[in-house]
Amino acid sequence: MKAIAEITIPKYPTKIKMSEKTRAVYYKLNKTRWKPRKLPKTYRAKLEEGIWSKDSKGYLRDEDGEKVLANPQKAGKPNYEYLSGNRFTTGFGHYMVRKKIVDGLKDYYKEFIDLDPIETFPLRCEWEFHSKIKGAANFDMSNFWFYYKYFEDSLVDEGILPDDNIQYVTQPGAPLFIPVDNWEDRKFVFRFYHDNREVLNDKETWNQ
Repeated sequence: MKAIAEITIPKYPTKIKMSEKTRAVYYKLNKTRWKPRKLPKTYRAKLEEGIWSKDSKGYLRDEDGEKVLANPQKAGKPNYEYLSGNRFTTGFGHYMVRKKIVDGLKDYYKEFIDLDPIETFPLRCEWEFHSKIKGAANFDMSNFWFYYKYFEDSLVDEGILPDDNIQYVTQPGAPLFIPVDNWEDRKFVFRFYHDNREVLNDKETWNQ
């Protein structure tokens, strides 16, 4: 059967930029506990030896009197959130974080959605998931559900689909893993077909 529509999403994202610069986090003693985590042994030794100090507000200070960073590898650099089905399930800790991630993923999809509105319904979708086979034994394909959900939402946003309920999509895409040699060749391919089963042509089916 010929596909009604085919959309390819190259180099699907695995992370979304949250900010241009990660906020600096400093070690601070809160009553009897250091935040955001315990001091490394080397830091604790410098404090005990008097090389470093703790100021009146509890901040750890180095020998130059500067506050000691707890995130030196990230501070001042772009901040990314990695995409994960499990983390989507828990909401990424805050609804605003989740919203920014969803918006970022949908914006990426919309760069590659360029087709006229679909007029034949209902639809079923096939989804090819092209990725490197190295490490594939660690994949749980069912955890990638969010990629399809927000792709479908993007189609609705762009007016390609009127809605994504069962009147329009009776079979959402499930990922079929297809190995590629190079990470740069990763992509999604979505194909939509008309679900022309006879039972769906019966008006009583939709009026129950």
